[in-house]
Amino acid sequence: MGKVFEALYGSDNASSKTPEPVQQETTKVVETVTETVTETVVEEVAGTRPKLDNLVTALPEGFSGNAKWRRDMRKVAINLMVQVDPEERGGKTVMFTSMASRVGTSTVTAQIAKIFAAEYVKHRVLVIDVKTGSNSAVNTLDKALDDGYSVADIIDACEPEGVSRISVYAPDDQVRSTKVAHYLREFFAQANEYFDWILVDMPPIGVTPLGDTVGRSVDGVSLVVSTVGTTRIPALNAIEDDMSQLGINLIGVILNFRKYPIPSFLLKYL
Repeated sequence: MGKVFEALYGSDNASSKTPEPVQQETTKVVETVTETVTETVVEEVAGTRPKLDNLVTALPEGFSGNAKWRRDMRKVAINLMVQVDPEERGGKTVMFTSMASRVGTSTVTAQIAKIFAAEYVKHRVLVIDVKTGSNSAVNTLDKALDDGYSVADIIDACEPEGVSRISVYAPDDQVRSTKVAHYLREFFAQANEYFDWILVDMPPIGVTPLGDTVGRSVDGVSLVVSTVGTTRIPALNAIEDDMSQLGINLIGVILNFRKYPIPSFLLKYL
């Protein structure tokens, strides 16, 4: 079994002169021509570098855990720093995934992103939210690249400090998935020089073929597991073996919603 970082706890509450007439006519003609030229220039500039709308979004509000959970999350973040970026130089990419849905992967990713943004010098962290469903109201990184935007355009659209969040569409078919994976590798290669960390929030294992491909492109993968359920050690060992065979660096398992049988108010007496 790989490294187990920390046991995380769930929330206590379960996210001027008037000119002559001829001069007036001349002036009007000049103004009209000037306005036309100006409009044309603006359209040309907009065509070469259009504005990226609805690309960068805020982290979702909601679950924030209790005090113990937040302290343990900080321990997880420090463990990740030690494992992946011991010299704290930044420019690292980590993918978070799980074996099943509803285990808190997005919440864990968001909380660690906030911690990293506060700890590092640049204070720049990017969360890439990989979505299995398309939403026409939200622009995605892969769609922006399809539309001719450059990686630099996408980076410029992000916040200068703090946490930025961009979505990526995770297709079911292998051909499109390979293209999106290529986009992400290209993006990582350039964006790692700008951001301290890039955290990829990936759907559960097996949901999209994008997971295995991206897993080989990042510095490490962290598996989020809920202790409230039927997850067993043999299943975790099997996942670790699969990742090893695929060339994926599993840096550890994050146990979420961990609770102990002994109530916390009794632990101080033991």
